[in-house]
Amino acid sequence: MSAANRLRIAVAGQSLIRRDPFAHDNPDAQAVADIIRGCDAAFTNFEGCIAGSYGGWPTKDKAAHGVAPAMLDSLARFGFTHLSLANNHAGDLGPNGILSTL
Repeated sequence: MSAANRLRIAVAGQSLIRRDPFAHDNPDAQAVADIIRGCDAAFTNFEGCIAGSYGGWPTKDKAAHGVAPAMLDSLARFGFTHLSLANNHAGDLGPNGILSTL
């Protein structure tokens, strides 16, 4: 099979992201992004909850993972084309956080 006929897929584990890894010209983030972008499809599990337009409130005393909507842009910059959202942190900001994430 020639290289032109191969399908390249990247599968990553949890994306527990709180800050933009590209904000400070991080060469490690860029190197990982180059690999992911070189694939035809890339999947990760978004391990968090968006603190967005529907609001929300913390439902846990600690380890809540509410993040700004811009973190999804960071995952897109990495080259991820597919996300799963069902995880143990999906409800960290209650039902409104789930709506914001969707």
